[in-house]
Amino acid sequence: MLHLDDARRFARVFESGHGRPDANQLQRGYLDPGSAGLKAYIADGVGSAAQLAQAVAANPGKYRHAVDECLPAMPAQEAGVAAVLEAYRERFPEARLPAVDIVFGSGNALGLATSQRTVSISLEQLCAQPEWRAGLRALVAHETAHTLQPVLSEDSPLRRDLLAWALREGAASHLAADITGGTADGADNAWAMAREQALLRQFLEDRQTLRAHWQGASPDPQAIAAGTRWMWNSGREDGGPPDLAYWVGVRIWAAYRARHPRQALRAMIALPDADQVLRDSGYAQSLGVDADDVRPAAP
Repeated sequence: MLHLDDARRFARVFESGHGRPDANQLQRGYLDPGSAGLKAYIADGVGSAAQLAQAVAANPGKYRHAVDECLPAMPAQEAGVAAVLEAYRERFPEARLPAVDIVFGSGNALGLATSQRTVSISLEQLCAQPEWRAGLRALVAHETAHTLQPVLSEDSPLRRDLLAWALREGAASHLAADITGGTADGADNAWAMAREQALLRQFLEDRQTLRAHWQGASPDPQAIAAGTRWMWNSGREDGGPPDLAYWVGVRIWAAYRARHPRQALRAMIALPDADQVLRDSGYAQSLGVDADDVRPAAP
């Protein structure tokens, strides 16, 4: 279940290049003979052999640490990863569970559910975390959920819907916490919990702004500002944590599961209509927010 061939091949190329392999070495020795999971990961997690060579050259110590310390410890993580996948099998007996590929990337993505329905984990990113062993289990649990959810096509209108993104990511985060023993309702985020009503209202306003200002092929500056307040960021201007849409999604799904315990897990995978999930959860109503009467924020 935990595939290490790609990572071990990178390590050989890394050593033969004395810690600074060039693009040609990486292409021939690492990327070309890579697994299907690695090949699917390249676009988002590697980019190109030249980008990977630049990333390694810019921070060789990061890659050295992952090669020397974390890669040898990976076989011992097999049982923990297997337990995560077994927990998914218990919840979704008919599901086809993914292979988990340990790879090296260019620092672009820590974990990724690929187009091949595999999970790729970037070891140089993972190994930079102090509690990387627990992080591995949580990451596999999160990305496995995405491999079971419907694929979001490049031209899907859901890509322009902040609520759809929050529910997709929130479902994966809720399931990961449920499986690994974390806090599955988001109540551990003290900053967000202290301003929950205001955040939901702002989130729904930004959802409408994103929709209104992303009519063509690309979003305009207002749409980008609205979207990146909640996702694709490293933190908020008001001091809030990054990617807060995940937390919004977790809160909605926790409320939904409390109301609909029998169907909630299936819904988190199937991802039905986002507005219907929000209504059925009762989350907005519980905070005194009328989700049907929210307008785009003023520019």
